[in-house]
Amino acid sequence: MPGTPFRFNAEFRHSQNTQTRVMDITLPNMSLRMNTIYPFKRKNSTKEVWSDNVALTYSSEFRNFVKTTDTTLFTQQTLKDIQTGLQQRASISTNIRLFTYINVSPSVNYDETWLLKKYNLTFNPDSVIREAITRDTLGFKSPEESFTSGFYAHRNFTAAVSLNTQRFFTKKWSKGFVRGIRHVAKPNMSFYYQPGNKERYEAIVNTDTRPQFNNPRTYSIFTNSPFGTLQGFEEQMGISYGITNIFEAKHWSKKDSTEKIIRLFDNISVNGTYNFIADSFKFSDIFVSGNTTVLKGLTNFNFRATFSPYVYDVNNRRTKETVWDFKKRPIEFVNFSGQFSTSISFGRIRQIFSGQKESNNTPQTPQPPAASRQTPPDRSTTQNPETASEEKPTEKETSLAQWFENFNISHAFNFDIARYNNKDTFFVQSHSINISGSIPLTKNWNMNIGNIAYDFKSKSFVYPYFSFARDLHCWQMNFTWAPSNGVYSFFI
Repeated sequence: MPGTPFRFNAEFRHSQNTQTRVMDITLPNMSLRMNTIYPFKRKNSTKEVWSDNVALTYSSEFRNFVKTTDTTLFTQQTLKDIQTGLQQRASISTNIRLFTYINVSPSVNYDETWLLKKYNLTFNPDSVIREAITRDTLGFKSPEESFTSGFYAHRNFTAAVSLNTQRFFTKKWSKGFVRGIRHVAKPNMSFYYQPGNKERYEAIVNTDTRPQFNNPRTYSIFTNSPFGTLQGFEEQMGISYGITNIFEAKHWSKKDSTEKIIRLFDNISVNGTYNFIADSFKFSDIFVSGNTTVLKGLTNFNFRATFSPYVYDVNNRRTKETVWDFKKRPIEFVNFSGQFSTSISFGRIRQIFSGQKESNNTPQTPQPPAASRQTPPDRSTTQNPETASEEKPTEKETSLAQWFENFNISHAFNFDIARYNNKDTFFVQSHSINISGSIPLTKNWNMNIGNIAYDFKSKSFVYPYFSFARDLHCWQMNFTWAPSNGVYSFFI
């Protein structure tokens, strides 16, 4: 919409399952979205105040939705089954600088959905399922679905305030191999609140007239709405806290006679929450996660550790007894998981053994054999044989190593360390190596090979799949064969 911060979009959606003949139709689906605006920002002002950063966003979406079949599409029942709704979302936020170094970001979000139908489940006590011979009661039929017409609204509200800052800690040395260490700490804390509305949007239906067999079922009154199933929420109020750490080191390189910086650990994060409203387990577990690279970036190491302020029993279940009351310390170790993943191409291996440095440019796809790359001579060249003989480029043969240039080797090793019978036990979750890649047979033919793998844990091979692709100029032909599963596919 020119001259305004709004954007309007209208569309028609249709999907159909050809086996069940069920159709999902949305007509129309209209949306109105507003770009972020700053309603209190002053014009021609040289000094910024907190009100200048107040940001407002808004979006709305209107849907007419019906689920039907291709045989009942043009019937009166389809009109009765149409679901109509309007969903609106608005948020307001700002950013304030406190004591120069602390960023304070309060925000408020509000959602409201208007619907013209409510979902019902009705239990019929006469719908008895009896045994054919003895006529004993086996159970009851499932509750019947229906919709009630009217005007209904689903509302949700959340508010939060977050604080974050960033601090730098540096230690330098003038001699030795290590010349400095740098620690970047990014602490953060958030307070959030969401009022409870679960009881307002839920209903309960019985499933049996016999108390000993009755299993009451709770469902949302906005099930199968145009915007999916809208649920209610329990009241929430709590604090989330965390700190992200980055460690770097500076070392002296004798080869280059200069100082170089290396990243020791990336994003070592510590996170947890405290729930004011929970009747028990107000403190959450504390999670420590991070990652780093080794072997000049060829191998990535990711890890995640869990610590708990509560005592775990022999069955690894959390109890209400705190670690402080039992062991006089704030937390204890629960589990640790790590993953080593390595990926390297044959071309990179060849560079390492030949002593070449890794190029910053994107590696080129290996060319097919010279015989397949011949192109028809230009007409002007054929008219002068001598000129053609002088200008004909020298054809370079492609070696076997270049054919496998873009083959890739991947290795993954996942492990866990967890408490088992009050002992820290090491478990290997998975350990495998995989080779995959493609071979350019000719200019237009390409062969892909994947999943040539070996699982060290199960001590078994994973059989590959083969794929042949043909470039048909404006079309693409592909044939795939998985010999281990006996499956093949053809696509054009």
